[in-house]
Amino acid sequence: MSESDNFDDLFAPETATAENDAETSTELAPWKVLIVDDDVSIHAVLSLALQNATVEDRPLSLLDVTSSTAAKEQLQMHPDIALVLLDVVMETEQAGLDLVHYIRHELNNKRLQILLVTGQPGYAPERDMVVKYEINNYRLKSELSADKIFASVYSALRTYQILQEQDQQRQQLEASEQRYLDLYDHSPDMYVSVEAATAKVRQCNQTLANKLGYAKDEIIGEPIFKLYHPDCMPDVEQAFQSFVNTGEVHNAELQLMRKNGSKIDVSLNVSAVRDEQGKILYSRSCWNDITERKSIEAELEKYRNHLEELVEQRTAQLQAAETRYRMVADFTYDWETWLDKQGKFIYCSPSCQRVTGYSSEQFMTDSSLFLSIIIPEDRPTMQAHMQEHHHKNSKVSNFVYRIQRADGQIAWIEHVCQPVFDQAGEHLGQRASNRDVSDRHTDKVDD
Repeated sequence: MSESDNFDDLFAPETATAENDAETSTELAPWKVLIVDDDVSIHAVLSLALQNATVEDRPLSLLDVTSSTAAKEQLQMHPDIALVLLDVVMETEQAGLDLVHYIRHELNNKRLQILLVTGQPGYAPERDMVVKYEINNYRLKSELSADKIFASVYSALRTYQILQEQDQQRQQLEASEQRYLDLYDHSPDMYVSVEAATAKVRQCNQTLANKLGYAKDEIIGEPIFKLYHPDCMPDVEQAFQSFVNTGEVHNAELQLMRKNGSKIDVSLNVSAVRDEQGKILYSRSCWNDITERKSIEAELEKYRNHLEELVEQRTAQLQAAETRYRMVADFTYDWETWLDKQGKFIYCSPSCQRVTGYSSEQFMTDSSLFLSIIIPEDRPTMQAHMQEHHHKNSKVSNFVYRIQRADGQIAWIEHVCQPVFDQAGEHLGQRASNRDVSDRHTDKVDD
């Protein structure tokens, strides 16, 4: 379509199909387009050219003003205006350009598209306007046609849409970054990044600064060794060398030093960030505060040591008591015994050697030896006696029996015993004293 086309032909009504499309497009919010020109006829031309136009399935909403002052009011009322079709010369020769400055610098609106439409190019050279005043396009009124108007508007609104989407993506990225920074800065653990070449801190989170009592800028740029307590410095140097050599540190238990000099027990884990050639650039380090755990471990260690001391003391007491018991039991003149419920020896004093000619070890290892040395005539009495002492009310028994000693001689033995029970009443066997009374019985025989 040429510029000489009749305006009646140029702005003829659109077909029914276009009208139906326009009705469909009204479902989306319209693009707001502000027309700023003191020539009313230009408003009519632009409005007619853009009648029923859609961009990306969205219609246009045209706002008409005839001065820059009124334009400022519209811009304040409608901050979502996408495009301004702007004349330069209105109230003043620079009114339009002053409005551009207002939009870009006072409103700080870089997204809004500005299309200069001027009838006096001498007041607004195209190149100067684009560079100096941050306008997006430039058209002379004498060059306007329906196609050029629509093409300029379409291009401007598409640019606005792209900028709007970019702003939304940027805002989403900033929000995501802020969430990450918040998570990083306020994590319960202490995070730090250390340069492999210099051992200097390149970044840290707020948790670390708070726990150590420093500001972040007092930590960043300083050697990492400054943050450790001198007591663990050999282990720190070993951990750093492990990082430099392998890029990893696992569960190294170290001690940080607060600004006031106090200690924090920490567990250190480190992984490396490398360049494309695999060279280690810096660390991703995490300190976990284990002060409470170490305190509990120290208390447990103290209690364990105390318990061991008590056990040692009690063991010594028991050993002393056992020694006293052994001294009393082992050095009694009589033959002392303790038999369990099955008739096996729990204890047999060394005096048995003098009385029977057999050692205590022989009685302890051979449970049948005791009954076997009793002469057959007295053996049933002893067996019956051993069976009857199984309850608390059993009385002390006292009788005499005869044995055949290891050397073949017959010895008379006076037996005094009683059953043994624990505190719960459980029968534990029989405790007995056996005395050689052969001399007494020999005297009776002689008489």
